[in-house]
Amino acid sequence: MIDTILTVSPHVPLLEAFFLELCTFLNNNVVVIFVRDSSGPDRQDKYRYAETSDQQHDEKGFPWWVQPCQELIQYFNFNFYRVCTFLTQQTCAIAPCEADAELAKLNGLGLVDVIIVRDADVFALGALCVLRRIRLPHTYAVYTADAIEHVDGVQLTHGGIFLYSLLKGNRYSNPFNDLSYETAFELARSGLGDDLVNILVAHNTTGSLSSIPANEIRAWIDNFQVEMVSNSSGYLTSPMPELAARLPRLFPFQGISMYSRPMSSWTPPFTPPDSSLWTPREPVISKIAEFCSSHLGWMTALDLARKFATSLWTGVLLRLLSSVSLYQF
Repeated sequence: MIDTILTVSPHVPLLEAFFLELCTFLNNNVVVIFVRDSSGPDRQDKYRYAETSDQQHDEKGFPWWVQPCQELIQYFNFNFYRVCTFLTQQTCAIAPCEADAELAKLNGLGLVDVIIVRDADVFALGALCVLRRIRLPHTYAVYTADAIEHVDGVQLTHGGIFLYSLLKGNRYSNPFNDLSYETAFELARSGLGDDLVNILVAHNTTGSLSSIPANEIRAWIDNFQVEMVSNSSGYLTSPMPELAARLPRLFPFQGISMYSRPMSSWTPPFTPPDSSLWTPREPVISKIAEFCSSHLGWMTALDLARKFATSLWTGVLLRLLSSVSLYQF
């Protein structure tokens, strides 16, 4: 989630933007839970996230901003947890696969009201309500699975989102590049995605296609081909018989099990977080001041007073009023 709310700019402006974003969360008196991507061997989204060479990385291979941002989150006393086993509120969550899957699970279970992510295919992973930044500073648009399903001109069910993500938004395998985005959207509205999800729900308990009878997958592919040729649902702009003939070879089957059973803290042997610990807590002003002096160049007491007056103090007051713990200086 950290990279989702950062801006691309030189180091100090980036950290300052992150500081201001945390102040915005604090000023709205929301309880924030941060989850960070993993770089370990269980990472599933290998096709989406390639290693980049245009960023500075620390000795562990993470981008340079991860450590200072994590420190600042701790000083704001926002909630942290570690995926696998819950250890302490002062450690950052390291998802066994990726943060998006973990956040979608939290949102789908109702443990968090809304998530902030970059990729829209979190709805295929089970997300219900997503914020996406539309302009700076601090302006977000709200997207919900309910609106996506019922708004005229969209009307994608969860199965439709699932199918569209497989065809064009696939983070887990090569997408179906022969289809345009428009055609993939039309096919996603046809009901084929719901049929696929129903097959997975009926037979799949492990996330592996091996548990599904081959004849059912074959029948689903046959129905997909028929739709591409006949346009029985009426959503396609035009039939595609040549592409339909190549469908069994081109369809991105690798992503099906990843979307239907994404790895998260609810995947054995990992342990789900204890959400009862996610409560409002007051920020540690002295640590925030030290951070801003050392990382943002606000060296004097007057600099800090001016900056904090316009960004921090409102949120501190709200936390004092809503927190159950004594304030920590």
